[in-house]
Amino acid sequence: MADLYPSGHHSSDHWSTSSNENIPSTTVQEPSTEMLLRNNTQDCSPARGDHTLCYWCYGLHAFLVAVHIALAGMLFTHPEHSFSVSINNTGATIALRVFLQAFYTIYTAVLVLLTQRLALSAIMVQRQKLTAIHDISGAWNGIGAAISALWQQTKVTSSLSALLLVLIYLSCLSGLHIISSSVIQFEAFDNNIAYVVPSSLAWTSSSVNLSTIHWASISPLMAVWPLLPTAKGLSGSTLYDVPSPGYAYTEAVVDATTISAECGLLSNFSAGTWNSTLEIYTVDVNGLGEVGLPMQVLVNMVSFIQFGPPSPESISSCSMCQNYIGYQITTPLELGNQIGEVLQVDLEGPPGYTYTGSPLNFNVSTTSHFVACSVSATTMPLHLSMQDGQITNTALLPNNSKEAEPWAVWFPGNTTELVQMFNNAQGGGVGYSCQSLQFPAGHEECIFMPYPDVYTNSLLDIPWISSWNSTIATPASPIILAKNNMESAIAQTAAAFIWLAGAAGVDDGGFQQDQGESLISYDTLEFRLNVNIAPVTVGLFTSFILLAIVVWMFHYLQPTHAKASITSPNILGLIWISAHSISLQDFMKASNPSLDQLRIKGMKAEVCLADMRSEPIGLHGSTDWNLQLDSEALAHDWQEYISKGQLFMHWLCYGLHAIFLALHVILILLLINHPEHDVTIASDNPWVTTTLTVSLQAFYVLYTAGLVFITQQLAISAVIAQRHCLTAVHDIAQAWTGIGAAVYTLWQQSKVASSTWTMTGVVFYLACVSTLHIASTTIMQFTAFNSSSIITVQSAVAFPDNIGGLWEATFQSIPPGSLLSNIQTTGLLNNTLYDILPTTDPNFINATVNATSLQANCRLLSNLTFSDSGPSPTLNFSVNYFGSGGFVLYGDESILSGRIARNQIDLILFYSTNDLEPPCSSCNLSLLFLITTDIEVDESISQSAINLTVDIAQDDNDPIMAYLAVCNVSFQITNAILDLQAGTLIPSPPQTSSQPWKLWAPGIEGSPELAALASTILGNDAFAICPQNGFSGCSLNGNASLLAANSPLYTLTPNQLQNGIEDSIAGTIWTAGQLGSNQGGFDRMPGESQVTQVITKWRLNVSAIPVAFASAASLILFILVLCLIRIPSRLPQHGSSITGLSVLEILWVAAHSQTLCEHMADVNNPSLDHLRRIGMFNVCLGDIRGSQSDGAERETLLE
Repeated sequence: MADLYPSGHHSSDHWSTSSNENIPSTTVQEPSTEMLLRNNTQDCSPARGDHTLCYWCYGLHAFLVAVHIALAGMLFTHPEHSFSVSINNTGATIALRVFLQAFYTIYTAVLVLLTQRLALSAIMVQRQKLTAIHDISGAWNGIGAAISALWQQTKVTSSLSALLLVLIYLSCLSGLHIISSSVIQFEAFDNNIAYVVPSSLAWTSSSVNLSTIHWASISPLMAVWPLLPTAKGLSGSTLYDVPSPGYAYTEAVVDATTISAECGLLSNFSAGTWNSTLEIYTVDVNGLGEVGLPMQVLVNMVSFIQFGPPSPESISSCSMCQNYIGYQITTPLELGNQIGEVLQVDLEGPPGYTYTGSPLNFNVSTTSHFVACSVSATTMPLHLSMQDGQITNTALLPNNSKEAEPWAVWFPGNTTELVQMFNNAQGGGVGYSCQSLQFPAGHEECIFMPYPDVYTNSLLDIPWISSWNSTIATPASPIILAKNNMESAIAQTAAAFIWLAGAAGVDDGGFQQDQGESLISYDTLEFRLNVNIAPVTVGLFTSFILLAIVVWMFHYLQPTHAKASITSPNILGLIWISAHSISLQDFMKASNPSLDQLRIKGMKAEVCLADMRSEPIGLHGSTDWNLQLDSEALAHDWQEYISKGQLFMHWLCYGLHAIFLALHVILILLLINHPEHDVTIASDNPWVTTTLTVSLQAFYVLYTAGLVFITQQLAISAVIAQRHCLTAVHDIAQAWTGIGAAVYTLWQQSKVASSTWTMTGVVFYLACVSTLHIASTTIMQFTAFNSSSIITVQSAVAFPDNIGGLWEATFQSIPPGSLLSNIQTTGLLNNTLYDILPTTDPNFINATVNATSLQANCRLLSNLTFSDSGPSPTLNFSVNYFGSGGFVLYGDESILSGRIARNQIDLILFYSTNDLEPPCSSCNLSLLFLITTDIEVDESISQSAINLTVDIAQDDNDPIMAYLAVCNVSFQITNAILDLQAGTLIPSPPQTSSQPWKLWAPGIEGSPELAALASTILGNDAFAICPQNGFSGCSLNGNASLLAANSPLYTLTPNQLQNGIEDSIAGTIWTAGQLGSNQGGFDRMPGESQVTQVITKWRLNVSAIPVAFASAASLILFILVLCLIRIPSRLPQHGSSITGLSVLEILWVAAHSQTLCEHMADVNNPSLDHLRRIGMFNVCLGDIRGSQSDGAERETLLE
């Protein structure tokens, strides 16, 4: 501590050396300091000090360090992240910043108050240069005063180290102010919120027996295999639970069951024989027995074979055949050293059915291998992404964790009911597929392949293509089949069977999916508490520095019975000291009280002010030693210089406060239309928000520090220039040292009220400055908002340019209504096709797309007659402007799509107008339906009068009343807004409303191309119109009957038939686009869509409440500064002898004021309370002159 607060002869020598080098030479003779040092020849006795205050100071600084250590510890695990609020809760962010700023402001004010009092007490008990005491005490008036005092060291160096410590201490406190609101902040993050919702279980429950499922109805559904990648609840060989629609989520935890297959090649255990009659290869297989293997001469193909005995009579020879799955493979295999151990059959013969116009004159050689497989299932929870509807953590799936293995000889393994299910599900429907390998003479091998085999081959990338086309664009090469690929394809085929059975439901031969629960979660942008590493590091480092400074400054305050006379260099105490020290009075007498001259003079004296005791010196002439350093002209110039300087400082102070007020007025104006909202940044850039917070805080701290420093100097100058009681001068000067001291001094007014209103003004001024500190970080901040922008993205046009092309291969892949709801039909919504966006970015909210809506208009034809005579019963019609004609209902010449029955809707298939007798000119533009259900006819129509219905039953059968309806189909292209989150269109696709049947009238036209396409679609035996749900393809087995013949008549409305036609055509076009040209459909054309993208960003925002508080505070500051520093014109015209109330200036005043000495000379108890009572007399310190006589002084000072 000796370095900072020097004591004893060591320090005196040090400071005398350093100081004298800076003291300019003077021409005047100064008195010897013997008289001043006569009673101060010993070291100061250590002061006991207020150790309770000292311990509080240590404790509060240590607590501040502990707080920052705790914050630093939170950086490792961030437990504060568990507290989150809504992203729109800006009130919470403002409240947090205000709380932090208020805490640091109040806490540091208390620290400054305690440290300031203890530091000033410390300089009182140390022997130091009088100038050092002056500089150190002045530096504690604020960071501005500290900087000014440090700057004064360039003129006269008194105590550089101590001033640096004070400046570092106050700078650290300012640093804490700056980083306070950014130590803990709310940061934006994606909060994952989870909750349980109902879901459909994809896997069968324990009550479902897979062997009881009607697989003959399910197997034909495998025709939809091209659409299985978009199936909900199916991902490869994994079936997973599907959360119920209507719940928005980002990810879901679902139960998933993955099917795995284990395969091996049958060995050549024994020589086989070929049965040309049964076309089977009989072989004895180890583990199976004697097996008859059905074979086909097909190149480059994997086909299912049913393991079984060679003949029905030898069932017992293959009792284990149903426990395993068999396949014939005619693709090349990489056998390695297994080539001599596996069963291999070489055949030669004509290929299967070939599409060619030339005769077959060649044979095909095939090499067949046979595979036996078993399947099993594993269930585990997996994560499902809503963005693409696929499993995200696929690495956990058993099939993905398997390493590629070479083919090996099969050995019997465990069997499950899945094997029996797989064997039972084979067969059913077949699809026309062509081999992409070309044979001689341009032949292409095409066969009717079972749909499961089509799917299995497609999974293996074996080029069999579903097509009726005669030309395959690019011939392919045979693949080399790997073992793991074969096992994966079989597992996916098995999973597809179960998914189809669950999607079809019990009514269509499958099983009822049970309802369960799934845990879904979604990400929402929220605020969470976050401890910032940079501000915490700065705060921790700063708090350690503060603690180190106070420990170093006060470590010498040891308990003692000695008690200092004066514990701080306040005005009353300094005047009391001067009144009791004739040597100090004589030393401080000089006519020129300029601060520079007083600092130079103070470097000649080394004193310990605390050791002054109550020893009255008598009131002898204090002007006996009247040192006059300069002439009267110099004194006059000095006073004029002071007046001009203070006038400039007044206007500077007014200007700075006015600018500050104008700045907040501008902020208020910004609240009207918020132009600052144009400044935006990305939400993942938290450093920008921290930088803004720190910048605002730094600006307010530095600006207000300048305001306080200037206002402090001018306010004290105003007090000096006016008449006040001495206690009021003392109190006002003490109050300006800080908000803590101001509050304490205001409380002292309860004991002796000296200048309550002025004290209140000072407290309010400093309180407004603290309010500005608190509000500064929330005046302008970055707040979250949803920024929307429109961008152009590539899309796929769902509606083809040419709708005249017929896609026969598409029909077999169109899903029935029971499956459609379980498939992601992006691009299709009921009867509307819309452009498809290839991306599912969660930031995309809606898109402007081309929407093509299909519209059907169905009316009734009149004048019906039925002719039952002759071999061809005919239904005839005749309608003006439409045409007339007749068609055969029964027999081989019938042109109906189905059979005649009650509750039936049959499409009349017109392949040409010649099918009608006589021809119908408008029939090729429309669809004609024979309806045998009941209908509701408009009240204005008399059915009997216009022959609207006719009995078409033959012989004596029950009557079948029939209606003839004509439907026209058209389409309308519009721009629609696609809600990408909900999958809906705005406006909604037009749907016909329910209304009675009406008669056909002229003017109703449609598209011939759509009519031809609809005729092909609805005429296919896989389709039927279901009035129960208004959709096509409801019959799974191809039977077009709607209801049983003995069921009550169903009442069919026009909109049911219209919706069925519209949805059928739309579903066909969508499916053809999904398949692409390689699978018999069409390739969607590229297009562009305007997408609205919403991204959460930060934008600059001026907050109303903080601006209101800050504006009110700046206005109060402006008003108070007018009151505290007074208007320059109302100040005395002559310059004051002193401009401040520093230590040297007070000692100079005391040395030149007989009145002050008279009041203080008889005071033996220099306690602050007692001195404040004694000082309740009026005085004008600025009128004290070094050249005045005692009488003149008395007249000036006293009223």
